[in-house]
Amino acid sequence: MSNEVCFYFLPTVYVPNAFTPNADNLNDGFGVKGIAINEFSMSIYNRWGEKIYQSNDINEKWMPTYLNQPIQAGTYMYLISYTDFENKSYRKAGTINLIR
Repeated sequence: MSNEVCFYFLPTVYVPNAFTPNADNLNDGFGVKGIAINEFSMSIYNRWGEKIYQSNDINEKWMPTYLNQPIQAGTYMYLISYTDFENKSYRKAGTINLIR
């Protein structure tokens, strides 16, 4: 017998589809939420396929700048890669709308 209890959750990532960087402290940065994530990587691309942001920290938010300059409103693509605690890999891709 064992008194150890193990719970296994499938990794889940919630990705919003829009954000509004207007300095009102509501949705000013783009970030995701996740549970049961072991390793995480997120990249954001502009409409020409140029990578404008990269992070390995799920708690970090992208403030919409590139080369220290604010970027224009529009649609951007994200690519998220993550693993669960058994090192199974997952990928998620989609678009986000930057509304100014």
